[in-house]
Amino acid sequence: MNFKFKPGKILEKINLKDKKGKIFELFIRYPKMSDAKHELIFVNKLRKTSKYLGNWHFETLKSEKDFLKRNIENMKKKKGVLLSVYLKNILIASVDLNPGEYDDDKHIALFGVGVLPEFQGLKLGTLIGKLILEIAKKETNFELIRSSFYRKNKASAKLHENLGFKKYGELSRGRKRPNFYDNEILVHKFL
Repeated sequence: MNFKFKPGKILEKINLKDKKGKIFELFIRYPKMSDAKHELIFVNKLRKTSKYLGNWHFETLKSEKDFLKRNIENMKKKKGVLLSVYLKNILIASVDLNPGEYDDDKHIALFGVGVLPEFQGLKLGTLIGKLILEIAKKETNFELIRSSFYRKNKASAKLHENLGFKKYGELSRGRKRPNFYDNEILVHKFL
């Protein structure tokens, strides 16, 4: 498959069956700058409904435009990957790999994934996780993927296991929300 980056390029069309048996046609594609409003609705809905995200503040249209601009520039330079999953014109899932911030960790990507609640539990995170790792092998210089999640987040633990991540540490009280602490599970995967 040709994974060369082009804004808005559709990489895959898939049919996904929900828990009631209804089939949805989804498009997995690279983002484009005009997606900023879709990104804003998506991320703010995710943050409103999840207690396991690292950020819980709401984004603005400007912050989402900046996010897209930064990720698109990284993809043009083969220094990152961002994939968007759409149901018609609704962004329902996203997965990204972003480079480290220091000169000596540019070979390491940070992995992030989000799926709207009504589409969780359907293996969509695993599907797009596998796709982004395949793209990273072919289109970036990343050698190692790093991620972390709340210990109580069993769905994230299963996702990372399904993608072949290995635990390398646990930071006690490494995640703090307004109402609770949780340990942060540290995982990695070599490409």
